[in-house]
Amino acid sequence: MSSTKISFNEEEPQVRTMSPQRYDTSSCIDSDDDMSAAGGYAATDNSKEMISLENFKGILHKHAMDSSCHDQLGSNTNHTGTTSKRISSKILSLVGNPSTFKRTAGERREKRKQMTYEPTHRWWEPPIWAWLPQCNREILVILFVYNVFVTTMARYSKMCGDPEHHDPGHIFCSDEWILMEDKALVGFAVGMFLLLAFRANQAYDRWWEGRKVWGRTREVCRDFSRLVCNHVDCHTASDKADRRRAINFLTAFACALKLHLRDERHIVLDLTLQGTTVGDRLKGLSLQDIANIQQADHMPNFCMDIISDYLAKQTKAGKLSDYQLGTLNETVMAVLSDKLGSCERIRNTPIPLSYVLQLRFFLILWLALYPLHVVAFYGWYTILLASLVSYAVLGIESMASEIENPFGYDRNDLDLDKFCQGICKDTQDILDRHESQDRHLLFDRKHIDLLNKSQQFHAPTAAEAAYMQGETNNRGGVQVFDADAPGDDSLPSSTSTTNSK
Repeated sequence: MSSTKISFNEEEPQVRTMSPQRYDTSSCIDSDDDMSAAGGYAATDNSKEMISLENFKGILHKHAMDSSCHDQLGSNTNHTGTTSKRISSKILSLVGNPSTFKRTAGERREKRKQMTYEPTHRWWEPPIWAWLPQCNREILVILFVYNVFVTTMARYSKMCGDPEHHDPGHIFCSDEWILMEDKALVGFAVGMFLLLAFRANQAYDRWWEGRKVWGRTREVCRDFSRLVCNHVDCHTASDKADRRRAINFLTAFACALKLHLRDERHIVLDLTLQGTTVGDRLKGLSLQDIANIQQADHMPNFCMDIISDYLAKQTKAGKLSDYQLGTLNETVMAVLSDKLGSCERIRNTPIPLSYVLQLRFFLILWLALYPLHVVAFYGWYTILLASLVSYAVLGIESMASEIENPFGYDRNDLDLDKFCQGICKDTQDILDRHESQDRHLLFDRKHIDLLNKSQQFHAPTAAEAAYMQGETNNRGGVQVFDADAPGDDSLPSSTSTTNSK
């Protein structure tokens, strides 16, 4: 019958399993050997034995429910306190498993409403619904009904007095009407609109800061991929797999940050869904990696820990110098941590509630008094005029409320899915170039010169350039054509330029 010896030191516990067929206590210890088992390997005296995900799941489940694990740890160690508490329940709380995905499988996400609009487009090209404010719609309807009520009461009752020369189509109020003078109303409006402008300006600053944060995050991810691919030597398949995994965790960091800002957790959908840029191109992250990310309390922090761990291991292996490690920590890891904090600051610190409530209260008060003033001059036109003013004022307030948190699903929020797809595309492009078998044809000048001399390239002539410029002026875009295409007599004749050998 095989036996298992467990030995401890003050640094960390270690497990030595004498039989490759038995893993009775490997999940009871929080050690490097256990973490290697979590990736699909178990440390033995002779070799690393591969175990399946289903078997490993059963092992974890078995020892999570096995109370003898506690007794075994207590009988094989003289330490008390923290060492005796390193049991399988701790491993299960940190390491993901298939049930990790099931717990969030019912997560419901809002429908994306972001719309793309170029400033050079005609202003009537966006759809009609784009003109409607996304919030305050109920208040707009109430104010419209109120405007109709005020105008009707002014016309058919003596609410604002009985004018001497009654004009059913125009004048509804007498000269003694208290709101006939507009000085108080205008003075009140000036101060209120200044506060509204400040509110809109602060909201736009938050939106623009969020845009800069995500733009900087994308730049840093590109820099990390480029620096790692050029400065970390990868001669074996294992080294390349570790490098690809670290770079893929940049995409995982972006997706985790997106979900973190939206209070969502089902990251497996973002990283594995086929038909998307991330799901189709991301290779090198196993489902166990994704489950570990989702199991973490703070998913972006976990992704940064994995990347930092990769850099530390490469430094210990002599593939990165201490200077290079410091540079990467300063220009990449510190920047990612800073941008993570900036996003959390924007997301978790809205405009003070007292400011918003006071502003909204006086906005509604002013909009309620406004038709009582203009009804004395515009009669039935008050309904249309007051409703347009309400739409303009509440539309600005709605816009400020919408972009105050730029990380959601509203129409004017940042399209974080595009940012994540862009980060995945950029990092994978860099990685594919450096792992390509034709890498020397991209980076080695001598091979490029030989390839250049062995092929014929046609540069555009002055006539072709003039023709293309004419197409630009007439159609608003550059039309690329093949000068040697048969049957195209409309193109100007030109002489091809060939590289001399």
